[in-house]
Amino acid sequence: MAYSNEPIELYSELLNVAGRQRMLSQRIGLFLLKLQLTGDSDSKCDASDLEDLEQAIQHFEATHQLLESGRFASSGQVLHFSPLQQLVADADIKLIDFLLRNCREVLDAAHASHKLQEAHLIRLTDLIPGEVLSVLQRIVEALQVEFSTRSEEQARLLSLSVADARQAIEQIGTAARHSKIVSLNARVAAGRAGPFGAEFSALSRELKDLADRIQSAADDVQHYLKDIA
Repeated sequence: MAYSNEPIELYSELLNVAGRQRMLSQRIGLFLLKLQLTGDSDSKCDASDLEDLEQAIQHFEATHQLLESGRFASSGQVLHFSPLQQLVADADIKLIDFLLRNCREVLDAAHASHKLQEAHLIRLTDLIPGEVLSVLQRIVEALQVEFSTRSEEQARLLSLSVADARQAIEQIGTAARHSKIVSLNARVAAGRAGPFGAEFSALSRELKDLADRIQSAADDVQHYLKDIA
């Protein structure tokens, strides 16, 4: 799966979204069951129940679209892949689409005070705790595996980056030490030259000071890398 460029924090957000889907599906199932019982008694559907069902369907649709498109409306971030298409079969996606489409039809009929088809409601209320929850659970489990894989990969890449940085810092430290040796040799040569080497001696002292600062900075970076490794 082509996930290498995706921010790791998005996977935890995807897991939260997928977990919320399970809760929303059960909430939708509860309101559909209440509509079924209302239909059996020939009484009018409760307006607050219809409003709650509407909200549950809207929220479920939003989470489904996020998992299908990879587009996070809240943060504006967009994945370079469709989580659903990568994680589950087309038949599973079609099942969710079927559920949402039929829930919308039931809700529209209830708003219009049309008689609800009992067989239709029974089919939907049976579908949610069975096939639908199974699909949603597969999505959660697949995301958990992917999140774990990505976390391990990120840790491995970080370890490699730290190793490369340490090697580079060691080379800088070696160069700094060599610079101090060159500076010392230059000061000795300048001393032998007497007054003619005074300017060269000052330059060698500056070179040593620069080497000392480079060495100190390299040591600081090494300590930092040790802490994050």
